[in-house]
Amino acid sequence: MSHGIPLTDEDRWPWLERCHQWLRQHRETGGVLTCSALKRVYRDVLRQDLDLTFLYLWAPQAALEDRLRHRQHHFMPASLVPSQLRTLEPPSEDEPVIPVDASPPKDVVCRDAIDAVRLQLIGEVPPVLGS
Repeated sequence: MSHGIPLTDEDRWPWLERCHQWLRQHRETGGVLTCSALKRVYRDVLRQDLDLTFLYLWAPQAALEDRLRHRQHHFMPASLVPSQLRTLEPPSEDEPVIPVDASPPKDVVCRDAIDAVRLQLIGEVPPVLGS
């Protein structure tokens, strides 16, 4: 990706398996794993035998490209955003997902995500945050 070449499924499988192992190791203590689980099959690998909820951070293409252009020391160039969006399979209604608008500034997105998780933990259904 650092060379502007999108990853393939074959590139991603070993990484997804390592992410799943990390999640299994932390099932008792809990944890947060950040990754771009763009396809349902990727999310299926991550949630094998685990009770996971995904935060689905979404934003328009222009906002994503702008954010990447202003990131320092990040391996992914903004030129790969279109390929990421072509790969993206938005979560289905049967997937445990909390949608969060990632367009606002990072501190707002983080606050909204934390608030959504807190709401879920106390049994309330969070709204689509940031919309």
